[in-house]
Amino acid sequence: MNWNAIAAAGELAGAVAVVVSLLYLARQISQNTRAMRRTASHDAVEGMLNWFSHALADPDLTRIWTQGIERLDNLSEDEIARFALLQFNLMKVAEDIHFQHMEGAMDPGLWEGWSEMFQQYLGAPGSQEYWRERRPLFSKRFQEYVNSFETDPTYLRTQAFAKAGLSEPKESS
Repeated sequence: MNWNAIAAAGELAGAVAVVVSLLYLARQISQNTRAMRRTASHDAVEGMLNWFSHALADPDLTRIWTQGIERLDNLSEDEIARFALLQFNLMKVAEDIHFQHMEGAMDPGLWEGWSEMFQQYLGAPGSQEYWRERRPLFSKRFQEYVNSFETDPTYLRTQAFAKAGLSEPKESS
C-alpha cells in the first residue's frame, strides 16, 4: 500500500470538496442578492404607493402638494404645515430608497427611474425651500444626494410633463 498515493488522493478529494462548497456558497449568495433586490424594489414601490395613496385620497392635499412643490408662497400658513408633513414623508421614503441603492440592495436599472423622479419632485423650487429648513432631519449621505440636484426655478407641473414628452390629458369624445 502506497501511503503517499492515498494521502494525495485524500488531498485531491478535499480540494474538490472545497471547490464544490465554494461554488455552492457563491450560488447561495447570488440567490440571496437577487432576493434582497426584489425585496428592496417591492418595498420601494410599497412606500411610494402608500405615500401617493395618502396624498391623493384628499383632493385638498393633492392641491396643496402640487402647488407647494412649485412654490411655498402659493400656500397659506396652514397649507404650508400640511405640505411640510407630506414632503417629510415623501423625503423619508426617498431616503430609504436611496439607502437601499447605496447599500447595493436596489437594482441599478430600477434606481435610475427612482432617481429621475426624485430629482424632478425634490428638485422643484417648493421642495428645495422645504429642504433648506429641514435638511438636518436626514442622513448626511441623503443630504449630499439631494444637494446635488439643480433646481429649475420655472418648474411647473405642465412643464414637467412637457419635458418628459407627455402632453396634457386629452378630453374624451
